[in-house]
Amino acid sequence: MWLPDRLFLYLKSISFGKGIDEVLDKYKYKQNVITEYDTADLIGKSLKLLMNKRVDYMLSVDGTLNDAKKLGMADKIAFISIEEQDKYEIGYITAPKNMWGKETINKVNSILLNVILSDNFFKYFKPLVDDAMIPKLRQHYNESILAPAKEAP
Repeated sequence: MWLPDRLFLYLKSISFGKGIDEVLDKYKYKQNVITEYDTADLIGKSLKLLMNKRVDYMLSVDGTLNDAKKLGMADKIAFISIEEQDKYEIGYITAPKNMWGKETINKVNSILLNVILSDNFFKYFKPLVDDAMIPKLRQHYNESILAPAKEAP
């Protein structure tokens, strides 16, 4: 992942998960690292820095491929998976620990359960990754999302 002879764009406001964040923390003050603090249009700005050769590489976040398509640059960049990162992160919905929060989470879970079990749900994840990553994403989706949803009461 670390290329000491290339200029890396570090996105300070993004967490990539425990293992990757530990590597980023180790190298974030190196001379060939540019740190981006601004969160406004983070992906768009990052892609423009990449395309204008201001940086050589960066870590992709959800939506990078979709934004690259909108900007007409998806065919000009390559997505390379991180071998050590073999699972996609699963997001969670947060609510206060009170009756309203519990009711809200139950409603969301009920809706998600119905949607997840439909054949079309996986298509919403496909624009987030490069086509080469679809089989791995499908496998992780089946194991971490679909299988638990089928087991839910």
